[in-house]
Amino acid sequence: MTAPTPAALGALARGRSSTFDDPEALTFLRRRVGQFGLVNAGIGFAALLVRALVATVVADPNGRNPLHPSVVAHFLAASVYLAVWALCQRERSRRFVLTTEALGTVIGAAGYVAMGVAIPPYADPMGIVAIVLTYNYFGRSVFVPSTAKRTFWIGLAIAVVFLPGVYAMYRWAPATAGLLELASQNGRIVLPAARFSEASVEAFSIAMAIQGAFWWLFSVLIGTIASHVFYGLRREASKVTKLGQYQLEKKLGEGGMGVVYLASHAMLRRPAAVKMLPPDRLGARSLSRFEREVQRTASLSHPNVITVFDYGRTPDDVFYYAMEYVEGATLEDAVAVGGPMPPGRVVHVLREVAAALAEAHGVGLIHRDVKPANVMLQRVPGSPDVVKVLDFGLVKELGGGESPDVGVSHTGEITGTPQYMSPEAIRGDAIDERADLYALGAVAYYCLTGTHLFAASTVVEMCSHHLHSAPEPPSDRLGAALPDALEALVLRCLAKAAGDRPAAALALLDALAEVEVEAWTRHDAASWWTRHDATLKAQSPRESAMAGAATLAIDVDRRR
Repeated sequence: MTAPTPAALGALARGRSSTFDDPEALTFLRRRVGQFGLVNAGIGFAALLVRALVATVVADPNGRNPLHPSVVAHFLAASVYLAVWALCQRERSRRFVLTTEALGTVIGAAGYVAMGVAIPPYADPMGIVAIVLTYNYFGRSVFVPSTAKRTFWIGLAIAVVFLPGVYAMYRWAPATAGLLELASQNGRIVLPAARFSEASVEAFSIAMAIQGAFWWLFSVLIGTIASHVFYGLRREASKVTKLGQYQLEKKLGEGGMGVVYLASHAMLRRPAAVKMLPPDRLGARSLSRFEREVQRTASLSHPNVITVFDYGRTPDDVFYYAMEYVEGATLEDAVAVGGPMPPGRVVHVLREVAAALAEAHGVGLIHRDVKPANVMLQRVPGSPDVVKVLDFGLVKELGGGESPDVGVSHTGEITGTPQYMSPEAIRGDAIDERADLYALGAVAYYCLTGTHLFAASTVVEMCSHHLHSAPEPPSDRLGAALPDALEALVLRCLAKAAGDRPAAALALLDALAEVEVEAWTRHDAASWWTRHDATLKAQSPRESAMAGAATLAIDVDRRR
């Protein structure tokens, strides 16, 4: 089972309806309830098997009879818990999961009480049922995230079924009078003259019910305390979501270099995106690459590059950094909901991205993972889309400035996203800023046509296309005319030889200035966002973007 994020654990601990609507918290709750049902069902059916074996040894005809009321009730009780597990195997609403858990717990308990009513009094049915219910109730406290109050009320509901059941186990059982007579003969009890009258059976049944009440009272108290303890532990887990001055709220996505969370600053209360390197990815190489990402990104000040606020390490040595939170849509999401973009908008995006890359290249940095999922469109009133370039996680310093132990830019290593990797990057050759321009050309192709540059079923096939296949003109793929100058510039960026591409991002900006297209205006942008904003929010764009084309990192020399 996949554990929820720390923020989701905190949401479960707080137990508020709105927090359970968090997808990760709800999935965690559903799976834990399902596990609770499966474990109880497994124990119940195993106990049935043990009953059958014991009945064979002691020659008990009731235990060997599969249609005996106690056996049938036992089977139905175990089946109720199995149904709880089955109902939690699909995506469900919070209300459905909580209702299933509560009803399953109480109805399953009622089934075991019915089993006890059918067991002869000399077999101590009250003790058997009390033990079964106590184990199930404690199991619920362990498996199911619940407040102490909810656990108490469910325990009270079980008591409403259990205590009358205990009374019935003895009051109307024909063997109760015989049990009392045997006890009297052995000197265990003293009865009045009318020893085995109805009054004596009535008094004995009430006494057993009172005994069961005390048993269950202690069980409810201990179970409620257990839930309170786990509730407190989950609240403590929610405190772990604080990284420095930032409180994590929910997971936004996961990339090749780390996990990104939505967070808020404890003092300023402004939203931020916090990226952290999980413990399972720690290592000298990963940590060095991650720390370099922060330092390189923080050195960039262009308005089209994500701004880094802060970075640091937690006491348990988890490295993180906080950056501005951009609410909008990636190019991948924008094309998914709106289809191919008009040439004017594509030129606008290319200009903004090229300007951001120009600053990075100017200080000696290559992005190496330019792709639609790493370019965000931000809705800003009065502006025709604000473009932000994300994720400098694969950034490379030009001129061999990296330390030898980092191993990010060594010849022989392939790093990037297959659909957007330049031929020289695939070959593992030394790369420069023109590799980013190739990727940007592939991004432009995707925006214009709504499809990737090449189609392939494997990474090897995709890489082969980049190395040897000529791109189909975007207008042919789209089935509609495109400005000749724009199409020629995109195909020039996609040249196999780096020398045939624009020499630098600034050269690309100059070339884009010569492209004549219908301008993408703020009115066009406002109209597009109005039409598609609701759909974009509904599909959680950052998560969908992260689930798209994956980043590839292969050391060719080691693979050989």
